[in-house]
Amino acid sequence: MATSSPIYMSGDVWYVQSTTGTDAASPAGKNKAEPLDTLNQANTNAVSGDIIALLSAHTETRTTAITITKSLTIVGVGTTSSKPAPQLINNSAAASLFVINTAGIYVEFRNIYFPAQTQSCSATKISIGQGNVRFVGCYFEGSVLDAAAIVTLPTTGTESEVAFDGCTFISTGSSGSAQP
Repeated sequence: MATSSPIYMSGDVWYVQSTTGTDAASPAGKNKAEPLDTLNQANTNAVSGDIIALLSAHTETRTTAITITKSLTIVGVGTTSSKPAPQLINNSAAASLFVINTAGIYVEFRNIYFPAQTQSCSATKISIGQGNVRFVGCYFEGSVLDAAAIVTLPTTGTESEVAFDGCTFISTGSSGSAQP
């Protein structure tokens, strides 16, 4: 399992925990003992340069995409069974988990588990059109239900960079035609 280097930042930290959190407008979520319920609310409350910490028991199932338009670091806390503990699950037939399409932003995902689809989906799990995105120590699964790519990269002509550091990509499909 990859370990991440320390995070140096000057912004706020927003805590998210699906089992104990409550969504509310800022300043809710800045106290680890009183976290937000969803990553979507943390994305709404945060400003560019902030960190969103997904606490260890956080599991979130999404049916619509979260569009990230500001520079953020999204960090998962803890591991379980040699995988990141926080899980972001896509349960949609035609929507991505994340859409990142803003020039000049920097988004980093650290230590997050992205399980395989829970239903057949024609959309990419993480769609990157523009922006600089880095994945560190993330765990990606794809199955026969993932009808599109796990991550799409920016097209030529955009000034964007995408990096993967210590990530794992696993196919749980049993067919040779399955394409995560």
